[in-house]
Amino acid sequence: MADKMCELCALYALGGLDDAERLAFEEHLATCADCQAELAQMTPIADALLYDFEELEPPQELRQRVLAAAFAEERTETAAPTAPMGVPVRHEDAGETLTEAPSATPSQEPRVEAWSARRERRRMRTWWVAPWAALVLVAAGLGWSLHRVTPSETIGEVKTQVQLAPTAGMGSAKMWVISSPQGQEMLIRFHGLKRPVGSQVYQVWVIRNGQPPQSAGVFVPDAQGNAVFASLMPNEPVNIVAVTLEPKAIDVRPLGTMVFKAQLST
Repeated sequence: MADKMCELCALYALGGLDDAERLAFEEHLATCADCQAELAQMTPIADALLYDFEELEPPQELRQRVLAAAFAEERTETAAPTAPMGVPVRHEDAGETLTEAPSATPSQEPRVEAWSARRERRRMRTWWVAPWAALVLVAAGLGWSLHRVTPSETIGEVKTQVQLAPTAGMGSAKMWVISSPQGQEMLIRFHGLKRPVGSQVYQVWVIRNGQPPQSAGVFVPDAQGNAVFASLMPNEPVNIVAVTLEPKAIDVRPLGTMVFKAQLST
């Protein structure tokens, strides 16, 4: 139970807990030296990440992984290529096809580092640095990349908001397209998702005109079916963003049921 409470430290620093969670964590914080030390490190960086991000609850790219680590069971993760590969994905009810796909291209192994032994054991993907710099964590395909941004730089500006249409009769999803120094990024907030079973994961795909789907990354919702996903977008205009429920992590081609879809005006 103590480990689960410790995993909420980042969300507490970012103001992401509800009243009940906040009170419970503050009671834990009073007697936990580890959380006290971590909170002292997190607070300046949380302040930096708020810069020019007033239209969103900050920082969304961390919330997904913190919640997943706090509430999800231990699961084994496997690496996979980021290259666009695929076969048609057909919605079970409506028979909707995501796209056709050609052959594979070279793989890209994910880079992952843990910032404490406890997070390493729980497979957390979280990074913190000294107060003079903030690290913006983004998903580049299926590999993680870190981009150093000083507090004087703009982290991002919301350009577009779009509601993803549910195609499997569950949940809701809203996406923000953000212009940042690293390029175009997307943040997607999910509510009311079904919990994956076994090795299942949710996977986000981007589709450009005449191209096969390209994976933007995977995620697992928390116990309430909520998640926030963050990823860089391709430099070329994206026409469709789709989400599927895949049988395992990490599929390099869409095999599962499509659960959300959005058409972008680019």
